[in-house]
Amino acid sequence: GILLTYVKLPLPEAFNFIIYLLSNIKFIGALYLLYSDNKNRWLIFSGIMLLTLLSSISGGAFHNLLLWLVLSFTFVAHQLKLRFYTRILAAFVGAIFGIAIQGVKAEFRKELPAIEENNKISLFAELIRLKWEDGSLFTPDNDNNMTARLNQGWIISAIMHHVPNNEPFAKGETIKDAVEATLLPRFLAPNKKQAGGRENFEKFTGLYLWQGTSMGISLAGEGYANYGRLGGWAFMFCWGLFVSWFWRFLVRKSAVYPTLLMWSPLLFLQVIKAETELVVVLNFLVKATVVVFALLYFLRKRFNIAI
Repeated sequence: GILLTYVKLPLPEAFNFIIYLLSNIKFIGALYLLYSDNKNRWLIFSGIMLLTLLSSISGGAFHNLLLWLVLSFTFVAHQLKLRFYTRILAAFVGAIFGIAIQGVKAEFRKELPAIEENNKISLFAELIRLKWEDGSLFTPDNDNNMTARLNQGWIISAIMHHVPNNEPFAKGETIKDAVEATLLPRFLAPNKKQAGGRENFEKFTGLYLWQGTSMGISLAGEGYANYGRLGGWAFMFCWGLFVSWFWRFLVRKSAVYPTLLMWSPLLFLQVIKAETELVVVLNFLVKATVVVFALLYFLRKRFNIAI
């Protein structure tokens, strides 16, 4: 996982998703270490998170870092048997960290192209320090921006205002596109739906996104945009049934692969996000499942390692 994070292999573009998935198994390996007797397990786990932080600062993208911090903390809390109030305190500290990132992210990204690699970390830390000292890190404007960034409700409200008044119900079109994108490879369906969310956002909300900005309409928004209020409820209920079935599937397969549930953060990496649409969620869940099971099967057959 660490190797594929930093070494770019000359592979066709079709392999990019598989490489991305395999680069993320470093986090799963770190979780395995937490439950081992390795005396350096906490040092290695912290090192993986530190490398992810440095990589995020270098690229100016903190999405993957925040996701894995949250997902990994569930295992850390379980392993350390943290009390309820300790977990609440950790969540509060995490929220402060997220607000700090959001408060300096835009300014940091503007400066990023002109900054040398070895100065990016110091610039990021300096921006946080300056905003902390002058009190601008927790101003109402910054808090409002953070709330707007996290809140999916205003997007769903915009969809309900725009559809069907200005845009007719899609009547299952985006659902069909999502299933097609999941099941068919690119060479069989060259025009299949791309992930990203920009197209559906502008179509179903009537709002314009600046170039380079991407927002998704969420499963709830997509359900309404296709089927209306009652149909949207039914769509979300069916999605809930599918997720429930998938969890039961993982539990059953744990009889064959005992630590399979430790891979659930990787399988659900995109599923847990509020803004993601079906084309992203379903495509990621299905393909990640295929890759994970192929990897576990290979380890068992080739190296006789049963995990």
